[in-house]
Amino acid sequence: MKNNPQPHKLKGVRFLALVVLAYVILFMTNSQQAQQSLVRALGIITQILPIISVVVLINALINWWLPAKKMALLFKEQGPKRGWGIAVIAGVLSHGPMYLWYPMLADLRKGGVTEGIIVTYFYARAIKLPLLPLMIDYFGVTFSTILVVYILIAALLQGLVMQRWNQRYAASSARSN
Repeated sequence: MKNNPQPHKLKGVRFLALVVLAYVILFMTNSQQAQQSLVRALGIITQILPIISVVVLINALINWWLPAKKMALLFKEQGPKRGWGIAVIAGVLSHGPMYLWYPMLADLRKGGVTEGIIVTYFYARAIKLPLLPLMIDYFGVTFSTILVVYILIAALLQGLVMQRWNQRYAASSARSN
């Protein structure tokens, strides 16, 4: 495996260009609506910018304190059983939009964390701790507890299925080469 660092790619440039082009076309065809749209978009950006700044700061601190390579080593050193447990617990505890976690998960995957563990993390995110009291209020303790247990079991099963599937795919791919 080559260890050549890839140059930093600007992600989203095409999308940004498409949005700018759409605004230019809108300004040419209906400038009043374009102005309203732009003012509204800037209002939304000013509302979410502080939140995104805090999230970026927290991610930067986490990456500084516990870089993806170190986390990947933690998964490997703790053994497979603990890795699955960490994935379940981290999935349940993580909050916010999923797309903010994608870069870290991609780094973990590059660092050697198996896709099965990442799938388990994704699936375990279905449990939202802040919403559990509301769920219990609507559906009761028994239903909510059983559902949470089923989700946790399904998270592990989904991860194991992905792990097995990847092992079979890798084995069949190696045989064909």
